[in-house]
Amino acid sequence: MARSLQSKGAKKRANGEGTITRRRDGRWQAALYKPDGSRKFLYAPTREEVHTRLVAAQKALMDGLPLPDERITVGEFLDYWLDTMRSLGSVRQTTWMSYESLTRVHLMPGLGKVPLAKLQSAHVQQFMAAEVEAGVSPRTIRYGRVVLRAALGQAMKMGLVTRNVATLTTPPKVASRRVAKPLTPDETRRLVDGLDGDPLKALHIAMLSLGLRQGEALGLRWTDVDLERGVIHVRAQLARLDHEYRLDELKTDRSRRDLPLSDYLVHLFREQRARQSEERLAAGTWGNDWQLVFTAPGGRPLNAPTVDRQFQRALEGLGIEKRRHYDLRHTAASLLINQGAELRDVMEQLGHSQIALTANTYGHIFLERKKKLAATMGRFLSSTSAAGS
Repeated sequence: MARSLQSKGAKKRANGEGTITRRRDGRWQAALYKPDGSRKFLYAPTREEVHTRLVAAQKALMDGLPLPDERITVGEFLDYWLDTMRSLGSVRQTTWMSYESLTRVHLMPGLGKVPLAKLQSAHVQQFMAAEVEAGVSPRTIRYGRVVLRAALGQAMKMGLVTRNVATLTTPPKVASRRVAKPLTPDETRRLVDGLDGDPLKALHIAMLSLGLRQGEALGLRWTDVDLERGVIHVRAQLARLDHEYRLDELKTDRSRRDLPLSDYLVHLFREQRARQSEERLAAGTWGNDWQLVFTAPGGRPLNAPTVDRQFQRALEGLGIEKRRHYDLRHTAASLLINQGAELRDVMEQLGHSQIALTANTYGHIFLERKKKLAATMGRFLSSTSAAGS
């Protein structure tokens, strides 16, 4: 009778409520009860882990989301995610290719066989540790984590996982970025004077004066240049993928900018257009369908590594310490700062997306300028004090 009364008084199990038991094989099992009365079993090596999965599945039921499908692997979802992004054109082709490469070379071998619904932060942490052990650079590992985080974010929206475990991991530390090494004012003057007769003179000085990225300078079209008004419209960049050149639109509003030209630059652009017209007549055939301002012989796009080598040969001939071609952009920022430009002015000139990026890259130059201002103020105050005494 007591048993009968106890049964009658027993509380009916609510939808989604589950039980946790230990199996004979040592694993822990949770039984999740669905609204239709059926059960779904979840498994994990520890009680804590299976409880976490049970709570997440219960929350999914309460939120009206589908339960994670344990048959889908991480690799299968990554393939689907990449294919979808490419079909929708939701990222630039260059970005998609970098995602695909990281996924194929790193994420697939390390995590591809793990069931998506069972992926835990420990899996991702162990994967990153193995990558470090294998000699993969910390920067590559961090970028791979970014890609995985983006993919899992989409999986969460689709109800395939209940949380983004990549956000719960700690990536390896990355050594501080290489400090920008701009040309000194003296080196800048020597370079400008020494470029006479160099076929790439206008390109180098455009980057030096305007702070253009190399791809922006190489992708500059005559339709972007208004010599009458003295302004250029930075709208595209030249890229090379799979041995083919592409002219890609710039991806942020900050990158798309209009920059005024000095009279000296207007003069150099006019000289460049005249020289290019002479080359076109002499060549007979011309491959410059994009109307690029700076071209190789025959009108072909300039190859970035070739430009780098020619620039470094020019520096060597002038006795100037070796720099990257990209350092001309840093030099432009340095010159602007030393001439009194504020942080936001530099950000807008360079097309940075955030002012923090400008501050992190060129903060040391601003500090040097402030030190000079402080020294100037100190000399003024000390001379005033001496005069008063």
